[in-house]
Amino acid sequence: MAQSAVNPAKVDVAKLSGYDIALDPHANIFPHPFASVYGILVQVTHEELNRMYGVTGVGVFLPEAVLVTVNDTNWIPALCFMPPCRNELSPDQAYLDRLIEAAILRGLPQDYIARLKKFKRLEATA
Repeated sequence: MAQSAVNPAKVDVAKLSGYDIALDPHANIFPHPFASVYGILVQVTHEELNRMYGVTGVGVFLPEAVLVTVNDTNWIPALCFMPPCRNELSPDQAYLDRLIEAAILRGLPQDYIARLKKFKRLEATA
């Protein structure tokens, strides 16, 4: 969002159940019946969406209607932007570092941050 000058007034931590995350090379979520992913929930305009997803190198992301929870209680309908397919590439380590830093800054759960950090170990052993 910072690269595209999008600064939402309100940012909430949201949980999306029924999905898992891969980094190939960037964050890519996909349906998985026993997993959950965390991220941020923001309200943005169509113009802001165009700026965010129009940044060079971002790639194609398609909107998917989902239900997320905030504070593990409130169900909120949202659009989640997902790539149409997985790339099966190694994680982009600089991107992963920024993702982990953002997760810590936004207060995502520690066990989820630990899951993200495991992608660093996967790259180190490959």
